[in-house]
Amino acid sequence: MPTFHKGNGGKILVGATEVNVAKWEMTKTSELGVTTHSGTGGWVTKKGCNRTGTITIDIPWDSTQIPDTDISLDDGDEFSGQAWLGDSGKFYTFDGVVESVKPVSDSAGTDIVRVSVTATIWNIINPVT
Repeated sequence: MPTFHKGNGGKILVGATEVNVAKWEMTKTSELGVTTHSGTGGWVTKKGCNRTGTITIDIPWDSTQIPDTDISLDDGDEFSGQAWLGDSGKFYTFDGVVESVKPVSDSAGTDIVRVSVTATIWNIINPVT
């Protein structure tokens, strides 16, 4: 019987610092190299060569933990992290470099100020089961 877990409790660690997050999304990708040759009958064949990914972290802006100054998540910053999968106790580990930092302020007043951080990541280790 499967066990489903709440997303509540998901978190990000940057080094040893726990970052308060609203949500995070990770995409693992593989750059494909063309391996077509005379024996493929004209069909293009590809193999995965370089593994990489991206992570986007939605962070509620907190004046005591500002992402780009207090926890070193500014564009160009390199970091090691953990992305926790809700309340499951499991997490991905990875290394990354921040590509963009996007502060978002809702002028209609229906939400809090947030910062969206997007990074390219590598050395992605799947959660231990």
